Amino acid sequence: MYKNDIREKVVTSGKSKTSNEGLLDALHLELPDVKAVMSAYKKQIPEFGDFNRKTQLILNASKEFGQLKLAKQRKFSKPGLKRDGVSDGSFVYSKKSLQDFAAHAGYVHNGDYDDEFVNFKDNDRNLADGRLFPGIGLIKRPKLSIVKDKEAWKMQQSDEAEAYKVTDIEAFISGIREMYGEENPLHPVVESLIRNHIINNHYVLPTMAGIAGLHAEVQALNNLLTLGDEREGKTVGSRKIGEYMRDILQSSIFTQRLTTKQAGDDFAACHNCSGILSSPVNVITGKVESAGSSFSSTLSRYKKSQESPI
Repeated sequence: MYKNDIREKVVTSGKSKTSNEGLLDALHLELPDVKAVMSAYKKQIPEFGDFNRKTQLILNASKEFGQLKLAKQRKFSKPGLKRDGVSDGSFVYSKKSLQDFAAHAGYVHNGDYDDEFVNFKDNDRNLADGRLFPGIGLIKRPKLSIVKDKEAWKMQQSDEAEAYKVTDIEAFISGIREMYGEENPLHPVVESLIRNHIINNHYVLPTMAGIAGLHAEVQALNNLLTLGDEREGKTVGSRKIGEYMRDILQSSIFTQRLTTKQAGDDFAACHNCSGILSSPVNVITGKVESAGSSFSSTLSRYKKSQESPI
């Protein structure tokens, strides 16, 4: 991490500045207090408050829906959500659906705000044996654990997949395109970012981070870039790379949890999302510490160890 003398210099220099000047320092300096930097960004982005309220609306509506009898569930909707939270005649945010969605993402770009991006999940194509997502293979290693059998404890060995390898990147990307569908089709720039992330990790990714490219915050960036093309009257993906970089630099993305006891809390981007949404993408709700690193290199250090690389 950072040395204490750097922290002291930042604190000392900040005492003589106004709150606004200190806030600007927090936005532009590589400060040791990451949470303070994230907090400063949020204060500068009023739309983050709208996003936080939308997350709470989703969670509250899901709870309300779950308390209704079946007959009333069929007619349930919630104003304030997109399409009142209804798709194909059913309420979108049931408790079971939230388990699949896991995260809610939104973005702001030059005052344009959008939200309700959630993780894609296909129960028929994922990281389970027999139902693998196109173009991947699981990397398994033996794992020893102690389990209780009736009254006695015993050692048990199992094969556990902590990583997967993209064995056919074209088939993998084709599967990603299918998941994005027609409503928010995969943008060429985002496709390139996904490809680069896979290559930078030597085609080996952690299973805990899921299928690379399917999480909510990546979809948010995808939508942001597509709308930028449409505003300019251009074919999707046809602008100069500098124009896309400008859009990214003028934007912020945020993600919050939809499950567990931490539902509603900020949700740091996983290893895959952190790699795909690398600098200059600004994810104000945080990225994991492994952002930008190669998971393949990390995994190789643990091949002979029982310790998890994740």
